[in-house]
Amino acid sequence: LSRERDSGHSIGLADPRQPHLVRIAYLGVDEAGPVRGVCQIIRPEAPWNGWISDEATGGHGVTTEIAEMRGLPLEAVMEEFYDALDGTDELVAFNIDFHVRVLRKAMIDLGGNFTMPGSVAPFCAMRMAAPFVRKPRVDRKPGFMWPKLVEAYAHFSGGAELPGIDEVGPFENGLAIVEALRVIREGIDTGGGVGMSDEDLQNLIRLLAHTSLTAEVRMPGASFTAGELLTVMREASAYRDQQRSAPR
Repeated sequence: LSRERDSGHSIGLADPRQPHLVRIAYLGVDEAGPVRGVCQIIRPEAPWNGWISDEATGGHGVTTEIAEMRGLPLEAVMEEFYDALDGTDELVAFNIDFHVRVLRKAMIDLGGNFTMPGSVAPFCAMRMAAPFVRKPRVDRKPGFMWPKLVEAYAHFSGGAELPGIDEVGPFENGLAIVEALRVIREGIDTGGGVGMSDEDLQNLIRLLAHTSLTAEVRMPGASFTAGELLTVMREASAYRDQQRSAPR
């Protein structure tokens, strides 16, 4: 996290106190469906020499002992991930900005820098799932809160639950998470709206801007007022512009 706070001071991405990549999981998907799932744990090495906190283990299930015994060298893991990105059209992640920062930190640890291949379009499943999950904002502003992964998965899977790390190991949990992402991504496309082209998105924004904001708009898998949908579509458009202008 490039601007993480510590004792009231910001620290840079290269600072050793920044999060290190402990586990990486990804799933290749083509027109026929899932192709290959990968989940790997990183062995603690310099400049990160070691200890995984109990709090972090509670999130991903990887202990220091597991990482030392079953982890792989970071360089080998990142090389395989880059190879997997080759020829990929889209990289989907839940809160993709955070994941890209962690990947950049991993490459800094290796003396390099993470750059997204120009052919790969980033897709934030968290942001794009918001109008379908419809988690109310606590500040009563227009739009919706970003859902949690488990909330989005439950919505698009018809109520299914992700297996927790207390039920399965860290490898199985990682693969379950990327499978959940596949379900969410496909649900967003079949739900309509977010999967549309830039031109169609702008046409919808113009149409909604001239519609009664209280009018009901029905879409497969969700229904909104025109005002709610307009807010979300504008956020989606702004996010696309932000991703296009971000350095890769």
